[in-house]
Amino acid sequence: MTVVDTIRERKPTLRDFPGDQWFERVGRKIGNTSGPLAEPPAGSGLDAVPGEPGLPYLGKSLDFLRHGMAFSSEYREKYGDVFWVNSFGRRAVFVLSPEGAKEVLTTRAKSFSQAGWRFFIDAFFNRGLMLLDGEEHKLHRRIMQEAFNRPRLEAYTETFSQLIAKEIANWPVNEPMELNTAVKNLSLGVATVVFMGADQHASDHLTRAFVDAVRGGTALVRFKVPGMPWLRWN
Repeated sequence: MTVVDTIRERKPTLRDFPGDQWFERVGRKIGNTSGPLAEPPAGSGLDAVPGEPGLPYLGKSLDFLRHGMAFSSEYREKYGDVFWVNSFGRRAVFVLSPEGAKEVLTTRAKSFSQAGWRFFIDAFFNRGLMLLDGEEHKLHRRIMQEAFNRPRLEAYTETFSQLIAKEIANWPVNEPMELNTAVKNLSLGVATVVFMGADQHASDHLTRAFVDAVRGGTALVRFKVPGMPWLRWN
């Protein structure tokens, strides 16, 4: 049986992690009850989005940060492809189906904004492309497309193919290794060479800065406190 078969056979759940049952018990005692996000307009034929709030302020933040896919899988089985929870002091809606993700990300009606991302990463990636909306987003995207025409993509492919082959050749054989860490470091190293023109291994400070910026976006303490992720970049 392969690793993939094992994952398909048994998906992890939040009950697999010690301590999470305590959070669930506390949540129930303080009114962690399920309910709709909002009542749909009368006669619309729409279903209400189900969900639950979780702990005060924290909501389901800890479950989301600690368990990722296990969190999404469990709540998807409980509520369906679209559900809401409280996290980071805000109400968040998860859309997990391919059709739903396509509607949110590519809707021609422009019904959805990128403003939700600004809460998380605007302090670190101010006015980044994925944080812009409407015509401004389209303008900046067209400017960047010049870096992704066919000749340039072919050159990028040749460069990162060589880098990947060289790096993987140095990975250990017939002994344990941390695959997630290795793949992450490889990906960031390739991006540093291809898009920044820096040496793959002489740019560890760039990699650390990028990781700090991403982690800072999901910090529970969202102001400058020594030792906390938010301060590492700001």
